[in-house]
Amino acid sequence: MKRIVFGLGMISGFIFLVAFLSLMLQSSLPPELCTCEPWAWLPYLLPLLASLGIFVGGIVYYLTATGMKERGKALVADALLNCLPDEEAKVIRVLLTGPTTQAEISRKTGLGKVKTHRIIKSLKAKNIVDVKPFGKTRLITLILKTDS
Repeated sequence: MKRIVFGLGMISGFIFLVAFLSLMLQSSLPPELCTCEPWAWLPYLLPLLASLGIFVGGIVYYLTATGMKERGKALVADALLNCLPDEEAKVIRVLLTGPTTQAEISRKTGLGKVKTHRIIKSLKAKNIVDVKPFGKTRLITLILKTDS
């Protein structure tokens, strides 16, 4: 993403520079050489303003992109919680705070160890969580994918 913003900045900077230099060159010509009308500089204003718009748009996108990504993850989590049964939603709420062990999930949700194991197995089958061995227990990580 930074490459795209940098590329847009370079292109808009080049367009701005060319338009500005040609406008300055035209205005610095002696009046006897310039048989132009008073509004002859107007066509140079379009690339000048277009390059400025591309530059400002690139900066705004760069500044708001990180916030949009976080909001996208929050929307995915909310949608996920609304689609799952209550007990699975309890486990997901615990996992939203970060990766944790299966034993800790059982303690925080008040569900039994076997029930927690079955819920995690179901969530893993749905590709919602990732399960990795962690000592004598397992570390459970929530997988939130946004298409960005």
